[in-house]
Amino acid sequence: MAGWRRGRPVAGSCWLVCGTAQRAGQVWDAETATLVHVLRKHEHDVLGVMPHPHDPRILVTAGNDGRVIVWDIERGVLLKGAQASVAVSVWSTLPTRS
Repeated sequence: MAGWRRGRPVAGSCWLVCGTAQRAGQVWDAETATLVHVLRKHEHDVLGVMPHPHDPRILVTAGNDGRVIVWDIERGVLLKGAQASVAVSVWSTLPTRS
């Protein structure tokens, strides 16, 4: 799953966030095609990513390992992690780039 995010960490930039089969989330600068952060803490594939609805610095990843992790993508650091007791599904309606 991937999603676009406009705004911070750098004002005016456009970020692409994605989950990978390499047990990580990735944050890309979509304007320069530069990998900004690799978010590693999952033990299996990252199946979903969802940005915070009001704070563009905060991102949640959900993995096939049952973990849900909250990240600060401006700094590329884990804020909080939890083990889910049920299957995790992340649905997101991200704004499209116009």
